[in-house]
Amino acid sequence: MLVQAHDVFDPLRIVSCPACLSPLSASPTIVDHQCSLCGEVVATTGQLDLGAASSGAIPSPDEPVNDAQSNRSEPVTNSELIAAHLRSTRARLKELNGYVDGREEERLALRREAAEASRLETIASVALDQATVEAISPFLARRDELHRIRQAATTRLEDVERGLRLYAGLRGRETNVGRLDANLNALREQRNLLTDQASERREVVAAVSSRFGQILTDFKYPKLERPFIDDKWVPHVRDLPYQQASSGARTLLSIAWCLAIFETAVERQLFHPGFLMLDSPQKNIGIGTDSDDDFVDAAVVDGVYAHLRRWLASEGGGCQVIVVDNDPPAATRSDVIVRFTRDAAHPPYGLIDNETAVVENTGS
Repeated sequence: MLVQAHDVFDPLRIVSCPACLSPLSASPTIVDHQCSLCGEVVATTGQLDLGAASSGAIPSPDEPVNDAQSNRSEPVTNSELIAAHLRSTRARLKELNGYVDGREEERLALRREAAEASRLETIASVALDQATVEAISPFLARRDELHRIRQAATTRLEDVERGLRLYAGLRGRETNVGRLDANLNALREQRNLLTDQASERREVVAAVSSRFGQILTDFKYPKLERPFIDDKWVPHVRDLPYQQASSGARTLLSIAWCLAIFETAVERQLFHPGFLMLDSPQKNIGIGTDSDDDFVDAAVVDGVYAHLRRWLASEGGGCQVIVVDNDPPAATRSDVIVRFTRDAAHPPYGLIDNETAVVENTGS
C-alpha cells in the first residue's frame, strides 16, 4: 500500500516554495553542508528529496551511520523508501516503549511513596487523636462550656432587654391611658354639662314660650292663635314670625317677649337686673294712633297694664317695672311716680337732667 501510494503521490518531493507556493526552478540542494532552502547546516550534501531517507541513511537505532550512506546520491527506490519508513517507525516505537517503561517505573515508585505517606498519615492521626484526648480535650470541653454559658447569658440579656422595652412601653401606655381617661372624664362632664345646659335651655325656652302665650292672652291680643317662641328666641303668632306681623302686633309681641323672659327669670331665680323698663307701650296701639288695624283698642292697653299690676302684686313682688308712657290709663294714675312737662321752662323737663341744658343751649 505504501508503494502504490508513493507511485501515485510523491509528497516528499519539493517542487514548490513552501512559503509562497511558487514553482521552484531547481530542486533544493545541500551545498557545503548547508540547506539551500532553510539555511540549516546538515551532514549530507547533494540534492534534497527525502532527506536522510532518500539516501538510505536512516539507520536503525543500533546501527551506526557511515559516510557511504550519507554521501549516496542515487535515486531512491520504493523498497528502499519503505525500508526507511520501517526503520524510522521501529526507532520511534523503541523510543516510545522506553518512555512508557520509564513512566511505569516512576508510577510504581510514586505508588510506593503514596502508600508510605498514607501509613505515616495514619500514624500521625492516631498520635494527634491521643494528644487531643490527653491534652487538648479538657480545654476544648471548658471552651465549649464557656461558650454555652456565654450563649445562655446573651439569651438572658436579650430577654431582659426585651422585657425592659415592654415594661417601658407598658408604662407609656399606662400614662397614655391615664391621660385618655382624664380627657374622657372631662369630655363626659362637658357632655353632661352641655346636655344639662341643652335640657335646661329647652326647658327655659318652653317655659318662656308658655309664659309668652299667657301674657298675650292677658293683653287680649286680637285673634290669638298658636303663640310660641322658637329655639332661636323668635316670637311667633299664627305660625308667623315677629317680623311679618303688623306694627301694632309687633309692639304687643315685643312687650310680651320682654315680660316673658323677665318674669321667668324672676320666678326661677335666674340672673336678672331686678327691674324692666318699657318705653312707649302704646305705640301703634293707642287710641290716638293713625293705625287702623285691630290693635288700636283701649281694651288692649288696659290688658297690658292690668297684667303688670297683677304680676307685680304676686310673683313679681320686690321687682320693678318702669313704664314710660305719654297717656297712661286712668286706672294707673296712682302708680305714676313722676310727670314730665315737656317744657324746659317748667321742670322736670325730661328723664335726664343734662338734656335740659342741651335743649337750652341749642335753642331748639
